[in-house]
Amino acid sequence: MKWKPEVQAVLDALKAASRKFELVGEARRGEHVTRVEVVCVSEQRTVKDPDDLFADKVVSSVDDEVDKQVNAGRLTRSGPKVYLAGTYVPLVVHNATS
Repeated sequence: MKWKPEVQAVLDALKAASRKFELVGEARRGEHVTRVEVVCVSEQRTVKDPDDLFADKVVSSVDDEVDKQVNAGRLTRSGPKVYLAGTYVPLVVHNATS
């Protein structure tokens, strides 16, 4: 599937942050795309949860890359959802373990 350059840039960045990366869902099947779904296997690390004094949370390199793309303006965050900037097309990232 051919993507707009700004969408391809986001997908390339997520792929680079992943050990394994697969496009899934509608885009993989060649259907009309109402959301972009990817499955990523990434490096994970445990950090202190800033919202809970006694808990840790797992953060992945893909989560870090999504945050980086939001800060760069290529993605927009609305609560827990992330959209391709300037659109209502959600980016759904499924983090998996190997």
